[in-house]
Amino acid sequence: MSRYLKQQPLSFQLIVIIGIYIGLNAIYYLLFMGFLMPHWTGITAFDLQNGDLKNAYLLEVMKWMQMLYSVFTFLVPALIFFYLSDPEPLRYGGFRGNFRLTGAMMSIVVLLLAMPAVGVLGDWNQHIHFGSLDQTFRQLNQKATDLTNAMLQMKSWGSMWYDMVLIAVIPAIAEEAFFRGVLQRLFIRMSKRAWIGILIASVVFSLLHAEMLGFFPRAALGIVLGLIYYFSGNIWYSILAHFINNGLQVFLLFLFQHHYIKYNINTNEPTPLIAGIISFAVVIGLFIVFWKFIKQYPVPGIFAKQAGNRELPLT
Repeated sequence: MSRYLKQQPLSFQLIVIIGIYIGLNAIYYLLFMGFLMPHWTGITAFDLQNGDLKNAYLLEVMKWMQMLYSVFTFLVPALIFFYLSDPEPLRYGGFRGNFRLTGAMMSIVVLLLAMPAVGVLGDWNQHIHFGSLDQTFRQLNQKATDLTNAMLQMKSWGSMWYDMVLIAVIPAIAEEAFFRGVLQRLFIRMSKRAWIGILIASVVFSLLHAEMLGFFPRAALGIVLGLIYYFSGNIWYSILAHFINNGLQVFLLFLFQHHYIKYNINTNEPTPLIAGIISFAVVIGLFIVFWKFIKQYPVPGIFAKQAGNRELPLT
């Protein structure tokens, strides 16, 4: 291309990605859900919403449609945006080759350390009253929980790994490409403050999951993932952390179902407040250390890629 999208005004770039997202959502629902799925499987959109959750065939179709949704409405728009923006689209999107074990381990440790704080936020979120919409939100949340539990009835190690790919690996890649690779970059450059861009992208990330009883913990998770990407400049690290978050839940549920452990991740036992406070303090402390280290020993290309230039600070 003689002129790439990254050379256009930021507001125009935002309009483009929103348009691509809406367009592919429309194609997904009209073509895949409305025509191809009933034609190929005999299952309709009404069946997905109101079908028998003991029907194994129905649950299998649900898994594949959920996976297809992640790919078609998050990954494909991101890849199109990268292609239109730069002659090296994957590199532009943060898919860099310098993936190191040290960075991977640090990303996993930060994610695990943040979990108690996210858990406390989740407990608090459950007690928020949403006025006239409260009962509707709780019914939708319970329906989503029942659906997830039904889809994650894993009979063997093979079925566990199969579900891991469909429910943890693919969504992690697709969502990080869209929310961190595209939206976070745009919001950072538009706001000229990294923390504002990361916060906005995390709020959008949580809103598009459409679960208000999990809004705040998911937004907090988005902030952690956004900071991992911002500091590393490599989206593979935030993808790894995202995968660990989703995959750990699948793995623990499998271990419980087969009586390897007694802990049931679906019991919603409250997280101790002190654990959440310590978790929050430790994670904030770690990111402050990372920030000071990178300011003292800048990594070439990270902030240039993330924020458009090195002038855009975190705060």
